[in-house]
Amino acid sequence: MSGVKRKHVTLSLNEKLAVLQRLDKGESLQQIAKELNVGVTTIKDWRKNRKDIESYTITIDGENALKHRKTLKRAKLELLDNALWMWFCQERRKGTPISGPILKEKAIVLHKKLKAESEFAASEGWIDRWKNRHGVRFVSISGEKLSADNKAAREFCVKFQEIFKENEMLPCQVYNIDETGLNFKMLPTKTLAASNESVTGTKLMKDRITVAPCSNADGTHKLPLFVIGKSKKPRAFKNLNPSSLPVYYRNQKSAWMDCNLFKSWFFDEFVPSVEKNLKEKKLPARAILLLDNAPSHPPEQELVKGDIKALFLPPNVTSLIQPMDQGAIELLKRRYRRKYISSILEKSEQGFNIFEAMKSLTIKDAIYTIAASWDELKPDTLRKSWRKLWPEVMTETDQTEDQQNNDSQEIVKDLQTLDPNVLASEVEDWITECDKDCDSYGELDDDQILAAVIETDNKETANEDSDCEEDELPTRISHTDAKNAFDIALQYIEQNPTSTPMDILWIKKWRDTAAKSRISCAKQKSITDFFTK
Repeated sequence: MSGVKRKHVTLSLNEKLAVLQRLDKGESLQQIAKELNVGVTTIKDWRKNRKDIESYTITIDGENALKHRKTLKRAKLELLDNALWMWFCQERRKGTPISGPILKEKAIVLHKKLKAESEFAASEGWIDRWKNRHGVRFVSISGEKLSADNKAAREFCVKFQEIFKENEMLPCQVYNIDETGLNFKMLPTKTLAASNESVTGTKLMKDRITVAPCSNADGTHKLPLFVIGKSKKPRAFKNLNPSSLPVYYRNQKSAWMDCNLFKSWFFDEFVPSVEKNLKEKKLPARAILLLDNAPSHPPEQELVKGDIKALFLPPNVTSLIQPMDQGAIELLKRRYRRKYISSILEKSEQGFNIFEAMKSLTIKDAIYTIAASWDELKPDTLRKSWRKLWPEVMTETDQTEDQQNNDSQEIVKDLQTLDPNVLASEVEDWITECDKDCDSYGELDDDQILAAVIETDNKETANEDSDCEEDELPTRISHTDAKNAFDIALQYIEQNPTSTPMDILWIKKWRDTAAKSRISCAKQKSITDFFTK
């Protein structure tokens, strides 16, 4: 029997991924090879090329496409292929009806704009292969009413409960993310007018970023905020180690979320973080990410890694039941405004006028402030945001404290220090309206779609000096200055009755690091001087 030639078996990419996952769980390589009638060496090759397989499958759109794809061969007109898919997904989110002829015509238009040298007729064969590559069975899409629909919300709540009972998932395995725009420098107009400066013709500071908070349903796992700015390397980031930022920062020309950014976040940040959290809880790596059906999100079948998957809300129920929209984002932004106003007040006490104080705020300051605000959101606040979709998540001990009201009172108090005539109602209007026109994503035109697929957005903004007005570049701090500053900070913390032993140890650690670095540099300089004499 040993001389009998084994029948050649070719598995799909989906099946290869399943094999790799079985190996991860400790199954025998020989047993899997025998079961699938493939060679042990073949499976070893899959394991060796795992990164290539996983990277490729991330770019393949749709579970149906993965079931039939067996090789890593890409489309000949890959840029056109990807651009047409991005346009198709955007139109699908809007509910635009798309027919075969419309798809064909759009492919021709995009090909012309790519200025490709080869001729292209968008034949029926090419369109069919494109549909197969992306798992598109039906090109026709019916329109959908996008207004809030209470009936659809109730139906989804029932479906939601069934999904998690069926999969035996716990609240710590269910996540939600949502994006919001943030005008991080804006102040109430009346306060600006009261600053003894003319506001006529003055450009209101509408420097903006997109912020996306994500946490699980029981509030025990908050991921670092996903923050999107306009510049890849803002001037405020000079001399800064990017990994030291307390957020997941990326850039886009308009500071908007888009499909590519979201997909990168899902696979590079969300999945590893969730896997680590569940491993610490001794739970299987199984989770659901709940998100809205925005054009800036890839289709849910693209957001899959093992048993970690995305689940979309129907497009017409987001405002009614999406957890982050039920108070969590509003509280996050109120907490940011509170800290921002406090920083303006602090600078005014140092002799700055309001415009100078606002201008001095950098995107780095905004990032640290919004991250600190996110850190202060308590688990019970996040649990309460799920009350409409999953009321069982809330516990009897969840606080009923009105944190929004507390923040508003502090904001009013600080603003009245700057302008005694500011009314609480005006402050509330400012808080609720200042980000009204600050979208977190936008509809891409053909040129923007093409720019996205050839990854020119990052290249165009990589050398931008800043996405906000800044007068001075950050100064690089010497080891000596840092050590002296830590000495002063240490004395302050030791004398402060609210400090903890961990606070003192943390400062000591960095003071010692600065001292050692200073000594090391001094020795190196002495050696260099010796050999240059």
